[in-house]
Amino acid sequence: MSETQGTISLKIARLEQQLKILSLQKQLSYNYPDHQAQLISKELATQLQLSQMIEFRDKIYTRVSR
Repeated sequence: MSETQGTISLKIARLEQQLKILSLQKQLSYNYPDHQAQLISKELATQLQLSQMIEFRDKIYTRVSR
């Protein structure tokens, strides 16, 4: 799959925004532990995706800049 720097940056920004929203939702769901657990699971999955995307970006663009 061919990714441009702009596409990768947009995906990273989207994931960062999702994390902010999930964090707020998690705070608001304090009284609903089952729902909060689902949000925590989504938050962890999103953090993993974000770290993988950042690692991918760094690997691709350090190779290009050499």
